[in-house]
Amino acid sequence: MIPEVWNSNIPLRIKIHSTFHLTSNIVYPFILLAGILNGPLIFIKQQGGHEAYFAMMSVFVIAFIGSFLFYLISQKAVYPDWRRRIMLFPLFMAGSMGFAVNNSRAVFEGLFKRRASLYEPPNMQSEAKKTRGKKIGTSAKKKFDWVDSN
Repeated sequence: MIPEVWNSNIPLRIKIHSTFHLTSNIVYPFILLAGILNGPLIFIKQQGGHEAYFAMMSVFVIAFIGSFLFYLISQKAVYPDWRRRIMLFPLFMAGSMGFAVNNSRAVFEGLFKRRASLYEPPNMQSEAKKTRGKKIGTSAKKKFDWVDSN
């Protein structure tokens, strides 16, 4: 889809914005890879002999500090009990790892142009059969306009 965007006759700023929008989820496979490699790295570090390597790679902790500061400042600006909420940051990071699994799958499906299957819960299937072939009202459409408000 990115080549289609760049070959179209839209302004450059929209092409750049579209590229950022379409490639923003590419980070999830790397988050998943970091989570998977964390276990073996602990064993390698315990065996010793790689102190210089781990000292050099500790620079990447700065990336974690940035996300932590973003979360800290946003919580402090919005909530008076931000100190209690900041204690939930490790839970937030664990949840992000959970998102990385599913989102990585979606990224690879998109990169390899595989059609993703959509799962419809049983109660929604019966509703879909009732509304099949019928025009959806504008009130239902307005209800979810906030989802894609570009």
